[in-house]
Amino acid sequence: MRVPDEPIVLDTRDIVSAKRFQFWRDFIARRLMAMAMWSTHQPDYIGRVEIHGLDNACMVFASGDSCGASRGVQEIACNTGEMPAWLLMRTNVATHIEHGGRHSDLKPGDLIIIDTRRPYARADSPVDFTILAMPDFLLHDWRMVFDAYAGHCFPSEREWAKPLSGLLAGVSPPLMRSISGHPVLRTMFTKNLVFMLVQMLLHESADFDREFETGTRSEQARINLYNLMLLWIRDHHDDPQLTVTHVAQAFGVSPRYVHKLFATYSEGRKFLAFLQKTRLEHAVQLLIGKADAGSSISDISWRCGFADTSTFGRLFKRNYGVTPGAYRAQQLNADLQSSDAQ
Repeated sequence: MRVPDEPIVLDTRDIVSAKRFQFWRDFIARRLMAMAMWSTHQPDYIGRVEIHGLDNACMVFASGDSCGASRGVQEIACNTGEMPAWLLMRTNVATHIEHGGRHSDLKPGDLIIIDTRRPYARADSPVDFTILAMPDFLLHDWRMVFDAYAGHCFPSEREWAKPLSGLLAGVSPPLMRSISGHPVLRTMFTKNLVFMLVQMLLHESADFDREFETGTRSEQARINLYNLMLLWIRDHHDDPQLTVTHVAQAFGVSPRYVHKLFATYSEGRKFLAFLQKTRLEHAVQLLIGKADAGSSISDISWRCGFADTSTFGRLFKRNYGVTPGAYRAQQLNADLQSSDAQ
């Protein structure tokens, strides 16, 4: 999924009336979203999409006349679009969506998770959505949770859906222009949105709170606890003193139980390996980020939670094949060559 540097606006009002729906159906739907669309207002159809780039995600505002959409229909064989893997959609109008074997009647404010690689259909109803579009790799640690809730409707009055829906309702295109243009705000905004979304999914289980309090955790509760730990580690990985004991204390379990959860659900990856991987991924973002171009390697090492630069350098080279300094230089040269080519 390509994240745009500048907002992208596609509006049928820039097209002559007779061609508006044809443009929407053939260019927007088939080419960019690999969908089939139809409308009861084809002669003078009005549709608008505005896309703002975030950190490895996009915020999309979509509006228009009555329009239905169906993904996975046989006649579509166009792969030119760059659809993100996951959509968190907040509907601002009543609509019906069928996805993942679920039929959902959404009222204004409700949320739904869409896996764009699976068929789904939406009723012929007005278009008015605020959408957080995310690639698969951004959510890889919680993939099992997202798979379980694809097509699931989250009513806006529910505990975690309420603040998330309210946040999306308050986000406007002018505000997004301000956020997407500021690197620090963009990072914080994306991180908080994804955090709230994952929390909503993890707490959807009706038995989670009771099982957590009594200690009689089911399989799903253990998965939820493991995923909460991943979130907590991502928020605290920049602490050089962080150990498995700190995680255990934060969740009221033993260090042995933390190791057991990682052994069960992390595909063989141990706690320390996940912590180091999280720190290295953060380091890569800082090394190639324009905002941190003047930061030293030792400063980046410390900000990512490494106690000393030598350990950081050794682990980085083991994982990426080059030193942090060489990696930064390679990325800089690649950007310069790309600019020269253009």
